[in-house]
Amino acid sequence: MAVAHVIVGVVLFLTIIGIPFGL
Repeated sequence: MAVAHVIVGVVLFLTIIGIPFGL
């Protein structure tokens, strides 16, 4: 399930980036 792994990575990335930027 490489696709699912990538999606999880993107979600975590957006979460980490979104917290300090208030997104």
